[in-house]
Amino acid sequence: MSKFQYELGAAIRTTLEDTLRNAQKEDDYGAVSITVNSESLIDQLNRQLASMDGTLPQVQKKKGTVSTYVLKASSYEKLKNHFNLEVEGAAENG
Repeated sequence: MSKFQYELGAAIRTTLEDTLRNAQKEDDYGAVSITVNSESLIDQLNRQLASMDGTLPQVQKKKGTVSTYVLKASSYEKLKNHFNLEVEGAAENG
């Protein structure tokens, strides 16, 4: 059972990392958008933010979209640091 939980946790982490790597620039203030077809992944990102710093803005659905979400710059930076991602300029794709 614990092997399964470990493998699942690793797969979720990889998916979250890939999601953050594919973030697109949303505005000039550093916010980014991500497209995710699973609310469970958004919930996981928000749980991670809450566990690191409860004052960070949560990941929120982009108004008028079905599966696009917005991360404010502070939350995006904190998640990048947590997952040890070096995606400098990755959010410049917008």
